[in-house]
Amino acid sequence: MTYDPSNPYAGQQQNPQPHGNQQPYGAHQYGQYSIGGSGQYQYGDTGGYMSAARSVQTKTNVMAIVSLVLGGISFTLSFGVVLWLFSLLIGVAGLILGFIGMSKVKSYGSGKGVAIAGIITNALGILGSLFWAFMSLLLFVPLM
Repeated sequence: MTYDPSNPYAGQQQNPQPHGNQQPYGAHQYGQYSIGGSGQYQYGDTGGYMSAARSVQTKTNVMAIVSLVLGGISFTLSFGVVLWLFSLLIGVAGLILGFIGMSKVKSYGSGKGVAIAGIITNALGILGSLFWAFMSLLLFVPLM
């Protein structure tokens, strides 16, 4: 073979042969690797280790979550002097939902901490609204 300066690749072999048991370059697609020649490994496959973890699904304790949301609203509204009635009503509803959520913890398998947090925030909202109700009675009723 002679060297051609205009074609630097003229002396190279176009289709190299694989060495030994090696597959030619590009024979496997991305994410697929042979496992001892018995099967294909798919990208993202965990080999059965995570299948048990994926099969366990817990139900969401919606009552506990709604109780926590209502507790946050009730607690926030309890700081308003004129919003104490709304805070009281929302707090009572959230407190009831929190206790219902606590009773359903065993059947749902989760949500105990959320239900407890909902009960606490609703109780604080109710206490804050009762404080403002008492203060409004002390301040505004004698003036009438």
